[in-house]
Amino acid sequence: MARGSFNEVAETWSTYATCWAKKEDIGGRERFQAARELAVREARFYVWWRSGLTEGTYRINEGGTIWDITGIREIGWREEIEITATRKDS
Repeated sequence: MARGSFNEVAETWSTYATCWAKKEDIGGRERFQAARELAVREARFYVWWRSGLTEGTYRINEGGTIWDITGIREIGWREEIEITATRKDS
């Protein structure tokens, strides 16, 4: 954690890994939150297997678009990982 200009705790992120991934859009939905419309998009990313990935701890940065990881599934035995992720567009 880092400190902001008012000495508040600011959340910081660092790069865990940079890799190639295959992306599949799997849908989305729209809802109202705090009197505004919010679009939620879902996608699956496929990457070569790597250890240590967990939901809620890591995010995906796809060219500046941030995706929150909601599911991780191993395909084969240490071959590939399927990552389900969502992003919110306001």
